[in-house]
Amino acid sequence: MVLLDAVVISLASATERRAEVIEQFSACPFPWRIFDALTPDCASHPRYEPAQARRFMGRDLSRGEIGCFLSHYHVMREFVEKSGPDWLLVFEDDVDVDFRFKFDEAVKFCEKVGAKYMRLYARHHEKGVRLGSFYYYNFIRYSMTPTGTQCYLVHREFAASWVQQVTTIRQTIDLQLESFWRYRAPIYGIHPFPVMERFSPSTLARVPSAPLSFPERAASLGLRAVEKARKMIANRLYATSDAKLRRLTSDYHEI
Repeated sequence: MVLLDAVVISLASATERRAEVIEQFSACPFPWRIFDALTPDCASHPRYEPAQARRFMGRDLSRGEIGCFLSHYHVMREFVEKSGPDWLLVFEDDVDVDFRFKFDEAVKFCEKVGAKYMRLYARHHEKGVRLGSFYYYNFIRYSMTPTGTQCYLVHREFAASWVQQVTTIRQTIDLQLESFWRYRAPIYGIHPFPVMERFSPSTLARVPSAPLSFPERAASLGLRAVEKARKMIANRLYATSDAKLRRLTSDYHEI
């Protein structure tokens, strides 16, 4: 029984990366497919708003960052619009995957604890709350955005809600996807990660941006203060669910 829809986002023009993905995923124990990554010229929705990006990010986004956002957005939109499994597993094409990891059981684990969004890789070691174990892996809830979208597991319910709410591109995909205080979806993770990012050149290189004007800088600082306050409130509210999850995931199992 297929428990998830597995997708690898890959630029068609990145022939070397795609060849490596196809070779590596030949060992994948479940069905998977390639999604041709988009560029800003491929899709008009959601639209990129430079003024909002400068307010939320303090800078302009590069074409690569916009294309990355569009790719993840449309992967989730297609997933929501078609029938099939309730879980979507997304990979980018610059990863090494441990296919011995029990992805199917990770899905069942998410259903058991009510997690709708699970990180299987994070670029930064951000603050988090340890809630229990998945086998001998740590099950954690991030209290900060860990960044990076190299691999994650998402439930149809969350994907549908996020796709419906997103009308503009104003941040990089990881920051806008993982604003848990805004979308009311805690970010969970399993560590050590079963997926790791390869050491390879980035296709998301930032572009030089004009300095923020005084009104832009003031608006950006005000927004950051509000976002920080909302994040702190959300983390406090999650303390109740944290306690419940600790009771559900206290067991430690050897493989």
